[in-house]
Amino acid sequence: MIANLFVVLFLSLGIGAAIPLPLERPQHRLGFMAFGGFCLLTVLLFLFIVVLELGFDLTFKLLVATAIAGSVSVVFRERVFQPPARLLIHPVVLFPVLIAILAVFEGPLRFLPYGDDTYSNWLIHAKQLWLADSYHADNLVSGAVGYAPGWHLLMAFSSPVWGDFSDTRVLGLSTAAHIAMLGLIFDITVIWLNRVNGVTSVAAQSAGGLTVILLALAAEASWQLVPTLILPEMPLFYTLIGSFASCLLFGIKGCRRLRLSFFVSLSLCCHFLIKSQGLAALPAIVVIGFLFNSGRFDYRNTGRNLVHVAILTGPAIGALLAWKALGPDSSKCVANLGEILSSASAGQPFLPMS
Repeated sequence: MIANLFVVLFLSLGIGAAIPLPLERPQHRLGFMAFGGFCLLTVLLFLFIVVLELGFDLTFKLLVATAIAGSVSVVFRERVFQPPARLLIHPVVLFPVLIAILAVFEGPLRFLPYGDDTYSNWLIHAKQLWLADSYHADNLVSGAVGYAPGWHLLMAFSSPVWGDFSDTRVLGLSTAAHIAMLGLIFDITVIWLNRVNGVTSVAAQSAGGLTVILLALAAEASWQLVPTLILPEMPLFYTLIGSFASCLLFGIKGCRRLRLSFFVSLSLCCHFLIKSQGLAALPAIVVIGFLFNSGRFDYRNTGRNLVHVAILTGPAIGALLAWKALGPDSSKCVANLGEILSSASAGQPFLPMS
């Protein structure tokens, strides 16, 4: 589990280095790279395996090559612009190290998966995908056929490293998603302290960011640091928090709003690919993109605002259309935005979806 945690974080950071940052040279950027990279990783897995049908082995090699290239640029950039001490206390670095130290002294982190849904719709399906090396294999025997593919792909994609599929190893994936989200919240807190409250001391900024993160963990606002639930609900929760927390930066002076719109769009697309209910976040994101990207509503900005809305929603809608066109037919998964919104507005429970 620990090794898989570091693999996923390494890939997320390396891939995230390619995402344009919404602020020029913010005090902290590892959280943006880890969270954005995790979201982009999910999108790339869908593109390479479901759309292009490259298979898990080739896809993993391409991701590693991309991450290595990105990591080289990250090391150079962080070494030049940030003191090492600031990076060491960042949650993306600090928390994995603490988890590894705990595992050394307390023993390996294990858990017992339970519940028929955990096995029948998630673990078994992910394992079959890796063994078949294709999402479109005809011999898959699973009740999850037709579910949004993101979480299954994430659970299976690192298996080529280890040569097998492990139930426990999946814990590293959900933990990496949690740490990436916490790192993003840390970065956003530091930026707000600096740009809004005028806090210029690096120590004060870092202390403020860590205080917010540690208080949230103490209250289990996003549950345990190492989630023991491997169903998609927790990563879905993390991507939702990340999407709306990132939108806070629309009100920050100096924010590059087109870049921020693209960053949020990756999170929203990942949100949908992990579970179809993620489409329910689209209306709120549209409102944010249309009304707040320019700092205030002004009818003269309508054209520009519509561009931001298109950027915010484009990847998620594109993934939805691609999945409806290429995904297997299944009555268990309804990826229909109209039905989701009509059920919600009528106060009715959602139809069964992935």
